[in-house]
Amino acid sequence: MSEHAYYRGSINVGNRCYIGMNTIFTKPVNDGDDVVIGAGSIVTKDIPPYEVWAGVPARFICKRYDDPSQIPSSENFKPR
Repeated sequence: MSEHAYYRGSINVGNRCYIGMNTIFTKPVNDGDDVVIGAGSIVTKDIPPYEVWAGVPARFICKRYDDPSQIPSSENFKPR
C-alpha cells in the first residue's frame, strides 16, 4: 500500500449477486447469495441473502422469493 492508502476491512459478496453501476460500499459489509443492489446505491450495512436493496443509503425494497421453496438450490442452478 502507498503511504496515502488505508485499509478499513473487506467486502464479501455472495454468489450470483447483481450489483448496479456506481454502487459505493462505505463500510466492511457482507452481502448474501442472490442479492440485488440498485444502481447508485450506497451500502452501509450487511445485506441478507435473497433480498433487493437500493437507495442512498441502501434500504430494503423486497424479497426476491415469496416462498422458501422457490429458492433455487446450487446443484440445479443453471444460468440463462
